[in-house]
Amino acid sequence: MKKRFRVIKTLMCVMFIAAFSVNAFAQTVANGTVVDEEGSPLIGVTIAVKGTAQGILTDLDGSFSINVKSDDILVASFVGFVTQEIPVNGNTHFEIILEEDVLLLDEVVIVGYAVGNKRSISGAIERVRKEDMNAGYVASPIDAIRGKVSGLVISQNGGNINEDPTVRLRGISSLSGGNDPLVIIDGVYASITILNNMSSQDINEITVLKDASETAQYGSRGAAGVIIVTTNKGKAGAAHISYNGQVGYSQAYKTLDVLSAAEWRELNDAKFNGAGQDMGASTDWMDWIQNDFVSQNNHSLSLTQGTEKSSMLASIGVNSKVGQVRNSDNTTYSMRFNGNQTGLGDRLNLELNIMAFYIDKNDPSASIWSSASGYNPTFPVSRNSETGLWDVDANSSMVTHPGEAMEIENHTESFRIMPSARASLTIAEGLTLSVFGSFDQNSSVQKRYTPNDHYQQRSGGKGSASVSNSFARNWLGNAQLTYVKNIGKHSLNFLALTEGQSYFNYTDAATVTGFETNVIKYNNLEAGSTVTYGNVTSSASKYNILSYMARVNYMYDSKYVLTFNARTDGSSKLGANNKWGFFPSASLAWILSNEGFMLSQNLISNLKLRASYGITGNQDQIAAYNSLELMTPGGVTSYGGSNVVTYSYNQNANPDLQWETKYTFDAGFDFAMFKDRLRGAFDFYHSTTKDLLYTYTVSTPPFVYNTLLANMGEMTNTGVEVSLSGDIIRSRDWKLSMGGNMAFQKNMLVSLQGTYNGEELTTPEWVALVSSGGAGHTSNTSVTYMAEGYAVGLFRLPVHAGFDVDENDKKTYAFEDLDGDGVIDQGDTGDREILGQVTPKVTASLNCQVSYKNFDFSAQFKGAYGHKIYNYTYCTLNNLNQFPSYNVLATASDMGIYEITHTSYWLEKGDYTNIEYITLGYNIPNKTKYISGARIALSCNNVGTITKYSGLTPMIRTDPLTGGVDTRNIYPIVRTYTLQISFNF
Repeated sequence: MKKRFRVIKTLMCVMFIAAFSVNAFAQTVANGTVVDEEGSPLIGVTIAVKGTAQGILTDLDGSFSINVKSDDILVASFVGFVTQEIPVNGNTHFEIILEEDVLLLDEVVIVGYAVGNKRSISGAIERVRKEDMNAGYVASPIDAIRGKVSGLVISQNGGNINEDPTVRLRGISSLSGGNDPLVIIDGVYASITILNNMSSQDINEITVLKDASETAQYGSRGAAGVIIVTTNKGKAGAAHISYNGQVGYSQAYKTLDVLSAAEWRELNDAKFNGAGQDMGASTDWMDWIQNDFVSQNNHSLSLTQGTEKSSMLASIGVNSKVGQVRNSDNTTYSMRFNGNQTGLGDRLNLELNIMAFYIDKNDPSASIWSSASGYNPTFPVSRNSETGLWDVDANSSMVTHPGEAMEIENHTESFRIMPSARASLTIAEGLTLSVFGSFDQNSSVQKRYTPNDHYQQRSGGKGSASVSNSFARNWLGNAQLTYVKNIGKHSLNFLALTEGQSYFNYTDAATVTGFETNVIKYNNLEAGSTVTYGNVTSSASKYNILSYMARVNYMYDSKYVLTFNARTDGSSKLGANNKWGFFPSASLAWILSNEGFMLSQNLISNLKLRASYGITGNQDQIAAYNSLELMTPGGVTSYGGSNVVTYSYNQNANPDLQWETKYTFDAGFDFAMFKDRLRGAFDFYHSTTKDLLYTYTVSTPPFVYNTLLANMGEMTNTGVEVSLSGDIIRSRDWKLSMGGNMAFQKNMLVSLQGTYNGEELTTPEWVALVSSGGAGHTSNTSVTYMAEGYAVGLFRLPVHAGFDVDENDKKTYAFEDLDGDGVIDQGDTGDREILGQVTPKVTASLNCQVSYKNFDFSAQFKGAYGHKIYNYTYCTLNNLNQFPSYNVLATASDMGIYEITHTSYWLEKGDYTNIEYITLGYNIPNKTKYISGARIALSCNNVGTITKYSGLTPMIRTDPLTGGVDTRNIYPIVRTYTLQISFNF
């Protein structure tokens, strides 16, 4: 009986355990909603089952549904909110309220090699997170941050899709080059071009380092500022697939109003006695060269999945743009992979990144716009049926026939791959060793062909084909030791780094003429009969950089912050006497809002005062062998009955050649008020760049060549930057946020002269920077200048004093005799006056976002003020002295000007306010378990421009060394209409 009872009891225990196990491990569906403290639903909150790869995102109503077991723990996490862990305990419905993270000052921020937080950063930086980036048509990450960072000026010379933008941070710091900010992508040295080719959907955040307290981490390459790009990474949770697509249509915002064929004939007969060559056609060349449909397609697809130990992300993208001009296009294919793995009890972290691009583009002749604007509109748009040739006006040889220009092929293909890997090992508590390596390889080929029956080819060349190849390879490796320790009120973050880089570049090019057929083109250069000496070239260069750096960040009582950086760089490019440079910096910050007397008030939630001083360098404009005495092949001569190549000096040695050195002081403050609903920053900076590089004319002898690259000059930049943003309305259904920034900048060239080896190195009093000329204008072509004691990039022009009119009512320009000598001298040192500057004195941006439930609206305005633009396009196209061989604007007949020369008459104010974009979006309600989010939006970019400038667009390049002149080759700005669709699975 007892035995039977024990058996029954045992069976009951087994059944109980089994029942408990089934109950514990059986999965049920749990659902719920996630809202903020004000009851507004939170979209995209990650709801994960702790310790598993299972997870999901909340939908547009903040709702979620997930399979759970009774003993599971749900983890709700969202950027800017405190992460919550919620035990299931058999429940199937959850109402989760996330609190805003009051410790956002401790949010991780990547500032170069260092990783800190907002509280511990004592330098001037600006951070643009993914959710803060621009919402209109975004073709690249540069478009995504346009107008978002005070002092970061992004300009483009019109609407050419194949031209990289010009990016300047706090003005220029060099006269010879290297003014682009240094770009770092996940630790890899990159460039503006690489950033411009990336998919914007791959970017998680971009941090801009402005002052030397942070840019000194990059020593000899940090003078122009640093842009730190952090891409999306894999993360723990269920697999997620995201698609983002943009389909757009563009049209020219404004085009040149040149004479139609009928107007040309009328003017030709009325004022020129029919002297023009009338071919009987009626052609609108400006319209003919343009595509009927200008489209943009930008698509990306990404996959991410992982656990707490391992994660991965893979993405692919295609960005295809059809240009405004026929036969112009640009397609970029991108791929990226990120993988992370932890081990050794989470002490070891391994990360692998691979990024690759393939770019295929066609770019017509650079002169296509000037050809279309200036060519005779009575010429036909097809070849002559009898001769098989284009009919060409021989008197307009300074302008290429538009039909011939469209037949010139210019095709470029390039491939770039950038793998990198990092291993980080926690040696002891707070002590981490990190080893990083990257490889960057870029190869490209450019192929160009001009047909043998074009006008300029008929008399001798008979076609021209060229092929040029380039190959670049860059290795980087570094080892970094980091120590982080908190003891009571003391917080210490120490970093030590050693880094080496090796660069190799190779190019070759060949040009062949004399083609009997246009079929083969550049595909077989042997089809050309003539190879001229000097038309087959190649070059190779290599240089290395070795660096050591130390950084200390100390914070006391979350109130006082002190940061030191010290970096030394050695470069093989530099002279034998200056191989090494030292770049230190120091910064202080006082978090005033954490003082005891501030804790009792609720108005100001954060107030930090900052000051810094540091030294950075610029070596990017120095070529690999600039410090050495070089010889180059100079030609072929006969010697001993054979042809031999002669050599001659083409460069002087300069053992004292070194990088330019920039000394920067920055003072400012950051603040937040009303529980962080109002945020802002203010900065004042002054920088002095010494040892400016410039190429001087020298005597021969004692020098072996007539120019020398030397460090002689000095330049200053001073500016003020202000940014402000706020959440004006933040309720359950309504949200209104606005933000803006403004920057004031002043530049001055202090000196550009000095002594080297006993010889005075000098320059002309006024150094010409940008010149423009053409048909009928071949002398006195300089427009912008630089000189000691003035800003770089000044308009210095003959001053307009009305018009002289002859007996035939033909007007020519009259000028002021500024020096009173009775002679009008338009030369560089003659009767010219400073009338303005190329660079805007003030740049500003304003953006706003409004949302109501599932609808949202956003817009951005950008402006530049206090600068001038020289309208050389109108100057040339209002010149009747070149008519009827060249077409003119419709205004030319009434103006009656029969001369082309530079004059202040065509200098205009460049001030403008541009409506960058407006976007209307709708977050589609979704109740399915397969789609976690969906969105559709309509955008319009370049909505309109408020300006008094009369040309096509005031938005041209404003770099003081190369910009400021509106020429006929600048493509018009386009207005783009875009449909945007995104899905998250």
